[in-house]
Amino acid sequence: MKERTASFYFGEDQWHCTNFSVADIAMYEKHPDNLIQRAYEAWTEACYGGLPVDNQFNPNEFLTAGEEIHVSRVETRNELQNFEIFESGPDGQIVRLLDLNNPIQRRGILMELLECIETHQPIYQEIRKSTGRLEEHYWRLLLPVADTNNNVVDVYVIRRQIAATSRKPIDFAAMVP
Repeated sequence: MKERTASFYFGEDQWHCTNFSVADIAMYEKHPDNLIQRAYEAWTEACYGGLPVDNQFNPNEFLTAGEEIHVSRVETRNELQNFEIFESGPDGQIVRLLDLNNPIQRRGILMELLECIETHQPIYQEIRKSTGRLEEHYWRLLLPVADTNNNVVDVYVIRRQIAATSRKPIDFAAMVP
């Protein structure tokens, strides 16, 4: 898969996403523990003739969420407007996708989820976003899992922070080739 870039703007908020081939994870995943690479390899190993079945694959079993890695599960069994995001960790929350306040975040996540569901393929991305006064830069891996009929019912979202979250403005125009 060739690199693909998308950008969204809403007022002063900006969201830039570059999709990379999952075959290139090892090239970009420079962290010593290679957690994103390990998650992708575990997902690949669980693909026996189709997508991993939802009760047989859970990255929370081998990834420990922490400051640099975050795992959430998006339940896609319901209608689009009722997709639910289950946050991992001790204070795990459940949020309906369409209840997210930021339209850029909602639109970006929804586009990627729909592509992941439609293609039955993982998505590997670099995200740079500025929402409100908050800037973030991270890698994200979306991994679809299915029911026994091979219908995507969940998408695991694994995120690794690249740069610390800041409140300083980022010059996104300077980052676009």
